[in-house]
Amino acid sequence: MTEAEWLTANEPKALLMFIWDVKSPRKVRLFAVACCCRLWHLLNDQLRQAVTTAEQFADGTEDQDKLTETCNSLKWDNGFELPAEIPLGAFEAVSWAVLADRGLYPSEAASSAWWVLEGLFGREPLPVQEQEEQRRLAWRIEQGVQADMVRELFGNPFHPITFAPAWRTSDVLLLARGIYEERAFDRTPILADALQDAGCDSDDILNHLRDPHATHVRGCWALDMVLGKE
Repeated sequence: MTEAEWLTANEPKALLMFIWDVKSPRKVRLFAVACCCRLWHLLNDQLRQAVTTAEQFADGTEDQDKLTETCNSLKWDNGFELPAEIPLGAFEAVSWAVLADRGLYPSEAASSAWWVLEGLFGREPLPVQEQEEQRRLAWRIEQGVQADMVRELFGNPFHPITFAPAWRTSDVLLLARGIYEERAFDRTPILADALQDAGCDSDDILNHLRDPHATHVRGCWALDMVLGKE
């Protein structure tokens, strides 16, 4: 894969396969979680809590035993029954996101992303060709969103960036922690201003945090750099 392909690819699996060797099981799981959040309106309380547990495990605020317990609770042979109103794809996406390994593989995160598409579009009736075309377009758009989320989490592997510890002033860290913990991504431009005041001269970081078109999620590469997360 070339840098141009990385920046323009519209299919998340290809991107995830390219970063297979990246040692960040946290980010891979956070990608699966972010995908599941795309179909939050289709989930019941049990499945939403499972996604939350997966996110907490990725961030180290929940332990392996809890993740394993959550994973087991979603298994058919343990008596789990899927409510009729929830698409199978939505359930499968959540199941992949909470796989009780030490961390997800990129291929497993890609499976979660694919089932999100099934959950969103798989059961739509398609009696005429026009509706089929609309469904295919919606599918491609959602894949594009997922691809953007991979780039949101992993940045540009062809263009590594060094973050100077001196940029982590008390004001910068206070802002960054608040954004992360409260999911207050509307504040990222304010964080960019604070970073610039602290001496940050990385256009990549500053522009990403100020990008009005960016869809930020937990694990955002720029925010992670500020917080020193991997």
